[in-house]
Amino acid sequence: MQKNVNWILFRSFVIAGTFTFAGGLAMLPLLQKEIVDKHKLMNKDEFLEDAIMAQTLPGIIALNSACFFGKKSNGVPGMLAAALGSILPAFVFMLLATILYEYIPQEGPLQMAFVGIRASAVAFIFAAAISIGQHSLDKIINWIMMITSFLVITVFNFQAPYVILFAGIFGIVYYSYIKKDGGKSSC
Repeated sequence: MQKNVNWILFRSFVIAGTFTFAGGLAMLPLLQKEIVDKHKLMNKDEFLEDAIMAQTLPGIIALNSACFFGKKSNGVPGMLAAALGSILPAFVFMLLATILYEYIPQEGPLQMAFVGIRASAVAFIFAAAISIGQHSLDKIINWIMMITSFLVITVFNFQAPYVILFAGIFGIVYYSYIKKDGGKSSC
């Protein structure tokens, strides 16, 4: 393991939090490059599993991810370092924004910069979705659940918590059946 894992975790989350403006999902590609590819603190499968778990739990995805990645990389000290790194940029930006809000122009180049940042954030989220999808959509049943969930949310306007609850119940029932079946099903 590397000399200063806590510093690497802290620095990685500070950089990700500073330069990705769409939240935890947008951070994942940058964090994967740092934590998995560059510093090899965890492998890609562990990273994606923890990223998926971080999204399923209530709370801020960035902080949830930091806790999972940090704990897996260096125990409780790693978890604390990553968590601090994940909240520091948001805290500083919000502190400055609230102090300077009345001085920020509502039109002009700064607002256009925010429009551009929002557009690039979509690319980060899309990249994270592809990465997680490649890891999670390995069975037909997972594809069916993903497509069904997408349609139920976008076409029928169901609220996400209900879809998540249904998906969880469905997963328990379905995989309990597979376990009883001895894993013979190909889905």
